[in-house]
Amino acid sequence: MRKNYSETPELNGVAERLNRTLIESARSMLLDAKLPKSYWAEAVSTATYLKNRSPTRAAQGKTPYEEWHGEKPNVDYIREFGCEVYAHILKGECHKLNSKSKKCILNLRDGQLETETST
Repeated sequence: MRKNYSETPELNGVAERLNRTLIESARSMLLDAKLPKSYWAEAVSTATYLKNRSPTRAAQGKTPYEEWHGEKPNVDYIREFGCEVYAHILKGECHKLNSKSKKCILNLRDGQLETETST
């Protein structure tokens, strides 16, 4: 009797290639943005997010998002991974002589723009 291990990515060429593609994309994004390896989860999440919004031959030129939701994804808000941004500090939270913004790193998660204080 032969066992089938279809759930393991090592024996599934398509899944293994996708994993490798996502890791290579994440590595490239981290290096390009000059971010530390501690941002690897955000980089992989962003790579996956972008992959799901990119056309694929398997879906006849449509995106996986389009196949799942039945509409084209909105990509107008997408910015460069890890770019520097400045978050406004509300009036009640800062002194009148202090800076009115703080330097942050932009992360893209689930279609939302979020900031994290850079180190």
